[in-house]
Amino acid sequence: MITSKYYIATLVSIFLALGIGLLIGGTMGQHWSVQAEDKVVAMLMDKYKEEAEQNVLNKRLIRAFTEMHQRQYPALKGKEVVWIGNGKEVETLPFMLEAAGASWRKAPSALPLSYEEMCSESQCPDFIIVADDKIWDQLAVSANRWSKASSGLRVIHIDDHVHAFDQPPSIQAFMHFINQLSEEHAHEAIRFYHYSGVE
Repeated sequence: MITSKYYIATLVSIFLALGIGLLIGGTMGQHWSVQAEDKVVAMLMDKYKEEAEQNVLNKRLIRAFTEMHQRQYPALKGKEVVWIGNGKEVETLPFMLEAAGASWRKAPSALPLSYEEMCSESQCPDFIIVADDKIWDQLAVSANRWSKASSGLRVIHIDDHVHAFDQPPSIQAFMHFINQLSEEHAHEAIRFYHYSGVE
């Protein structure tokens, strides 16, 4: 027959085994967790250094890209370009124009469009690029009201069949087109142009 001594001895041995297991696990496990944390920290630091190096490289590339575009399209430096319309413009075109030294802004494409909406403090943008046929028609009809626009204002209509400016040839052709317009002599009145795409 099993007496209470055996129950007590069994309970004591179970708790003793648990205690020893906790003691060993606590001291050795802490060492392993510290090693694991050190590995994670080292891995994150390596990733941070790689990203920092890539960031420096990207800044150099952007600076070189900007200098190249300013040399290739010198007439665009300091020009203001306003985009009106939807669909054809993508993020690449504003980036390319800004790299060439031009400033870029997107105007609302709601009608009616007036001189006062486009020009501030008697200073108009150098280019208004219209990718909306309704706005183009309105501008063409109301050109006489724009006669007080500063000399050299050029309004460019983008044909519907022109593909989006998301490929280098289409962007380069358009950049070349507006650079040529910038190199022309300034005109007294507003000038309207039609852009039909890559030639």
